[in-house]
Amino acid sequence: MTEAWARYAPAVTAVGVCNSGITAKMQFLGLYQRIAGRTVDPDSVQLDTLGLNHLTWHRGLFVAGEQVWPQFFAAYLDELKAQAHPEWDIRTLQTLGMIPNYYLQYFYYRQRKLAAQDQWPPSRAEEVMRIEAGLLRQVSVSGPKTFFDTNVSEHHHFYNEDDETVTDIPGSMIQVAGLPEAPEGMVISSVEVIVRLRSADGEEIEAKRVVGHHA
Repeated sequence: MTEAWARYAPAVTAVGVCNSGITAKMQFLGLYQRIAGRTVDPDSVQLDTLGLNHLTWHRGLFVAGEQVWPQFFAAYLDELKAQAHPEWDIRTLQTLGMIPNYYLQYFYYRQRKLAAQDQWPPSRAEEVMRIEAGLLRQVSVSGPKTFFDTNVSEHHHFYNEDDETVTDIPGSMIQVAGLPEAPEGMVISSVEVIVRLRSADGEEIEAKRVVGHHA
């Protein structure tokens, strides 16, 4: 997302921060609530983390200002001990006294992670691409000009050349007929119609049809 802001909205100052911190906080909160036997407001929880982004170690957990890391950490180790294939070696965490970011498994357990790659595909990158394909749809309107649409259903778009905005057109409003056959070895994966608009000045509005192909 930060790259998209920098590329397509350079006037907007954006800083990319990994979401692993908030993910860890909510996972830790879930375990703490189980051992405490009560519901806790997430806003009252603070995770003490050493490092930045993927290079981080979690070393403290505060609930309403109270340090609860000792009891939480003990419960976390107990849960790992009960698992047949824990993601962390108990001795690693006991030595550190902290819980490393998931990505640091590539540092602590390099051979294990490399062995896991023998089970690919799908690779992690392929899994992420599959997930992203279901979240965003790329809409190319003119040369390098690209928009990302959260509506991934079959539909079309108006593109306003004056203010460079894109508006959805329901798929049922446009009928496309007479498509050519796809080249050998290819299939038509989708048909997107982009209707280009500009302020009324007597000129005819141009409609551009974009046909996508996949191998």
